[in-house]
Amino acid sequence: MASTNNTRSDRSGVILLAFFTFPPLEEWINRMKDKHPGLEKNNPLSCGMVSPLMIPLIAPPANLLKSVRFVLAASSGLDRWIGHPTYNDPDVLFANARGGTAQEIAEWVMGTWLAHGHRLYEYYDLQKKGEWETWSGTPRVQDSPGQRIGVLGYGAVGRQVGRIANALGMEVYAYTRSERPTPESLREFLSQDLEMLAISLPLSGTDGSLISHE
Repeated sequence: MASTNNTRSDRSGVILLAFFTFPPLEEWINRMKDKHPGLEKNNPLSCGMVSPLMIPLIAPPANLLKSVRFVLAASSGLDRWIGHPTYNDPDVLFANARGGTAQEIAEWVMGTWLAHGHRLYEYYDLQKKGEWETWSGTPRVQDSPGQRIGVLGYGAVGRQVGRIANALGMEVYAYTRSERPTPESLREFLSQDLEMLAISLPLSGTDGSLISHE
């Protein structure tokens, strides 16, 4: 997408490559054109010089990024770029969207916890069959108050998970690698009778081996 609005000299001639794995919605394109008069939609192979790149998840082929000097990832992690020629180029600046989806991810995490504790998946399957479970007199649900949740990685996502869990009456135990860097401290953290462990660490070479079947 190229801006042809010469009233902004600092943006004249700048071409933004927005790489999608699916056709972008026309509504989004029209909204961008209304906000940035003079914006043009072009084929990336015919754009020539490209300065910034906006990318949702998948890293584009390196041959499309020869002129890219700035990459904005629409995700917190950059693990999909590891080993990519553009990522290894010292002249290319990378930025992520850290914290941009913290609320949504935290709601999904805690929603999954509630669905598991209250057996919503089982009830949904029974509903689809048109059946109803006869109560045996023994409670088979797990309420949140008093339960212990461990949050491994207390960044934007981890903090939001902690806030929601605290609002549900849970005991929140947080672990940050910057303050507790030793394997012993991690084992101590995991040995606190946690009912739930939320992992919100960057997917990197070092963090990927922190948790195992043990």
